[in-house]
Amino acid sequence: MTPAALRGAIERCGEPVRIARDGEVFSFFACIQPRPHTNQLGTGEPVLQSRFGREDPRQFYYYGPPDGGGELVESGTILETATARYLVVTCHEFRFRGEAVYRWASLKPADQEVDDGTVFIH
Repeated sequence: MTPAALRGAIERCGEPVRIARDGEVFSFFACIQPRPHTNQLGTGEPVLQSRFGREDPRQFYYYGPPDGGGELVESGTILETATARYLVVTCHEFRFRGEAVYRWASLKPADQEVDDGTVFIH
């Protein structure tokens, strides 16, 4: 169970996200932020400035609850916000005294889904 202070921070700093699974839609709050820029000199990859500093527009971090829908966040899950879709690349639970406190994940933008369920990534 997520402590009240942590859940409150996720709700204040985050945004509503949705996961569709088996015909049901699960909605909850989570924080999604751009991954900080790493050295890409000479690669020609875009580097953007944001309130988080230099960012890589191809990678994102997710912080969310381990319950209330957040337990569905795992590698291969598609997360949707009001403006974007993301593919969960990796996901880990942060545990304190044996209990899940929050989930952390690495995300990539999901472009589209085709009929066979294949997801194309940037």
